[in-house]
Order: sequence, then C-alpha cells, then structure tokens
Amino acid sequence: MALDWDFIGYEPLNRKPLDRLHDYWESLADGGVPKKSSFRPTNVPELLPFLSIIEATDDGDLIYRLFGSGLRGRVGFDLTGVSVMTAFPDPAKKFFERAFNLMLEKGKPACHRMDIHTEDGGVFAEDLIYMPLADEEGKHRFALGLYWMESEQEYLRIDRKVSGYFVYPLRFWIDDGGMPLVMDIPSYDVGDAIYKK
Repeated sequence: MALDWDFIGYEPLNRKPLDRLHDYWESLADGGVPKKSSFRPTNVPELLPFLSIIEATDDGDLIYRLFGSGLRGRVGFDLTGVSVMTAFPDPAKKFFERAFNLMLEKGKPACHRMDIHTEDGGVFAEDLIYMPLADEEGKHRFALGLYWMESEQEYLRIDRKVSGYFVYPLRFWIDDGGMPLVMDIPSYDVGDAIYKK
C-alpha cells in the first residue's frame, strides 16, 4: 500500500526521500516484510548518509547496526554497535522500546516528527520513517530508519549544541480492510539531551 500522508496529521518536510525509501522497501517486500539481506543501501545512495538500521536482539535490547555518516555528523559521534537503551534519556528509551516493538509486531511502516532545539535558540524539524526488516527465518527483527531534516546545511553551519528534543506521536500505516489506521505513541520532551556536538 502506498504511503497516504493525508491522515498523518502534518505535511512531510519533503515527501520525495520518504516515499523513495518506502517504494524501494515495498519493492522488496512481495506483500510481506522484506529480509534484511535483500536490502542494499547502495540502491538508494542519495539517502544512505541518513539511514539507520536497529536490531531487536533476543535479550530485548535495541542495537544500532547502521548509523549513516550524515547522522554521525549531526550527533558528533558514531552510534553503530551502541544500544538505544543506553544512548538516550529515559523518556526516549521508553518511546523507542514501545515504538519499535509495536512496529516489528505489526510489520508495518511508521513515522513521526521531531523538533531539535539547539542552545543558540534554533529549532529544526526532522521527519523520521521506520520500516521493518526480517531475518533469514522471517522474524521481524530489524528497523530501517530514515531521518530527514528540513535544513541540513543550516543545522551543520556552526558548532551547534542540542539542548533538547520534542518528539511528536508515532503514527502507523496499518491496512485494516483497506483503511489506514493511526496508532499514537505518546510524545515526549527531552532536555539535557545526550547528543552534544
């Protein structure tokens, strides 16, 4: 099912990259959830710097397996191999844990928006879309993410320090008899963010 933005509640900053990744993901899915082994980041080279892959491990942890160079440039360090559960403050951990578990359970794409506040008073919006990937046994184990910012150059223009985030509710595209449903996970506001540049 193609992405239907009308019911999400906001207009994406730029539909093109979000739709591009979804279209590629869907082309691999064959009506289900594609395997991680079939996903080739180099097939979407224009998006690669802003892609992540998170694995839900058997012990309940969430580990970054891919953290694109553009994302590393934003946060100032590489999160590849790092646990989501140790990299973020408590409100964010709870959000991620519930969000990813629900997304993997449903096997459907999800999206949300985040405002990034910087210490110099800047506010930068970022759209995020996540799509599940399966392991070789077909278990929904991985989350493919794209983080798209409205003003990448402006955000990276000077040595900005992040002071906090406001994350809007997570929305799921779920095909229920041909009608998309919206499932909200409560938003959160995080100050003293771990991401420091």
